[in-house]
Amino acid sequence: MRPSCERCIHLGISCRYDHNPTTATPLSKTLVRDLNLKGPRQTEILFHLLQIYELGLASELPTLDREQKEIPSLVQRQDVQNTPQVLHPDLDRSITMKVVAIINATEKSLEKVAETYFATTHTWLTTLYKKRFYERLEGFRSNHDAEFAMLLLSMHILGKCWSNQSAEVDDTARSIYITAKCMFSTLQSLRRPSLDMVQSGLLIAIYEMQDNALESAYLTIWSCTVMGYDLGLHQNAHPGLCEAPLQSWALEEKRRIWWGVLIADRILRLQDSEHMRPLVVENPNLDFYLPSMDDSVWNSMTDDWSPSHCCFPISTPFSQWAGSFCRLAQVSYLLGTILDLKFQKPSLDLLMERVSDFDQSLQALLTIIQENATQAGSFTKYCGSIALSLSALFLLHQYQLESTINVASEACQQAASLSQVAITGLIAMWVDILRVFPSDHFIQLSPPCLYGSYQAAYLHIRLGQMKGCPITTSFDDTLDVLRDFMSKLLQVWKNAGE
Repeated sequence: MRPSCERCIHLGISCRYDHNPTTATPLSKTLVRDLNLKGPRQTEILFHLLQIYELGLASELPTLDREQKEIPSLVQRQDVQNTPQVLHPDLDRSITMKVVAIINATEKSLEKVAETYFATTHTWLTTLYKKRFYERLEGFRSNHDAEFAMLLLSMHILGKCWSNQSAEVDDTARSIYITAKCMFSTLQSLRRPSLDMVQSGLLIAIYEMQDNALESAYLTIWSCTVMGYDLGLHQNAHPGLCEAPLQSWALEEKRRIWWGVLIADRILRLQDSEHMRPLVVENPNLDFYLPSMDDSVWNSMTDDWSPSHCCFPISTPFSQWAGSFCRLAQVSYLLGTILDLKFQKPSLDLLMERVSDFDQSLQALLTIIQENATQAGSFTKYCGSIALSLSALFLLHQYQLESTINVASEACQQAASLSQVAITGLIAMWVDILRVFPSDHFIQLSPPCLYGSYQAAYLHIRLGQMKGCPITTSFDDTLDVLRDFMSKLLQVWKNAGE
């Protein structure tokens, strides 16, 4: 029986051995399999693999010789946090130069890539510590770092989404994405996990959702989750344990990146038509700490802050003031419990009881989020948490309605009627928001804004087909408003057309 490497054991797959034990498994086969791309896109992948070979990355691949008893482990799970990073100077230099060349070819500077990212995606996915990021960016060209280059390229991909979506720009973005995905898989194979790699994978997954490549996004989030567990991001360190400002922001950044992966997982699960795919990232315990409450302090570009004064566990009452990313984390936690409820298929009595509880919690949280947005003077900052709250409520009442509408008991009919009324009110709330939303803020919108519009349109049509549905004539233009909003989003999020 041939031995298996530690990485394959962890992934639950069998190691592949070549017929000739003196050669390694071809990189092209590994990456094409990991990318989960088939048909014509394999040709594109292989073309870019040739470019990677030209960069000298192939020389970094592990090989087998006759004296070896097993394949060398690529990821050491036991001591992953304490083992020094193994650097490959040629790899770092090659990838850094390649990324700089790609960005320069699109007439953008590295600083412009960062500026676009922090003005768009970062407004709702507030994970990176800006001060530390810009310090690293300043010395990036002289201090080659393949993983930081990977992060910059991932930011650049998302930045292309906010450009005018001409065919030429779209093709360029796709080409850059394929190169980035190949580099990402290569670095995963050659380096131990790092925060840069988790963040890069998170941004790649967001792009894949934008491009309607949902299966690829699922696999990318899965990779991020594995790396996050290896790094211990799921561990619940109390912010008060930090003894120095450096440790404070570093711990907070880890926490925020882990919450970012969890949020992306929930957003992706929403787009699964049956909502029956298991969560990649499990819901943490109630004593797990949320991101710091004040995003303005996190983005202030100073170290003059203490997370021990502004971090609270999930169990904290909603009345505690919080910033937009913390609210998004709270909503994502509740959404995870709802998705788990649907996956578990409980009895009708338990379902109706849990729906009532979740409805009260989400309605209370949504009201407080709207108050926070009013106080902050920016509903755009809170668009992610508002949209995800409404999506969670849509999903909750759709599930109860579909489960009880055809059951003759009085309790089930009452529950179905309550859900019909709730959905009608939620649609009205969503449409009212869209009527006044400024179109010049579209680039700051998060994915839930798109999917929530789809849910509202779908459920509006479904309710209209049901006898006795409480839809009034004031909603005659509902579909027009929703279609108009999604057609505008189509310029950025291609799956709006679906």
